[in-house]
Amino acid sequence: MTKPYWVDTGDMPSAEVHLPLREPACRARVEHYQNRVLPQTEHVWPDLFCVFARADWVIGPRLLKGHLSFVVISIALGAAVRYKLDCGELRYSSDLWDCGEYPGHSPEALRSALLTAHWLGVDIAHVENLGLDGPTRIEKR
Repeated sequence: MTKPYWVDTGDMPSAEVHLPLREPACRARVEHYQNRVLPQTEHVWPDLFCVFARADWVIGPRLLKGHLSFVVISIALGAAVRYKLDCGELRYSSDLWDCGEYPGHSPEALRSALLTAHWLGVDIAHVENLGLDGPTRIEKR
């Protein structure tokens, strides 16, 4: 069985599993990167944004995944504002894959995602897999 990278939360009550993650996240930023690099955390599901924001990581919501974009944006913005990131950055990632297909989103969906990033005033927006030669399909096994 593969062990969790930082903290084994398997036997912890669900309300407490986020607490022990902050310290190793801070340690990675300070010791490994020696505060010279701002590590970024990117999530499809927004359950860890507050943990990493409290550890002074850059928050990067991943959109066009799971069709919960505005929920993800709201929680990421809330974490960035609540914990006043020292780095002062909010990044934004749009992914062109969807259900194993590329491109999985229409040009209109991508345009909407990029306009959302612009109007939210994010510091950096990028499109994952923009340069991939497509169309492509991942075969399911």
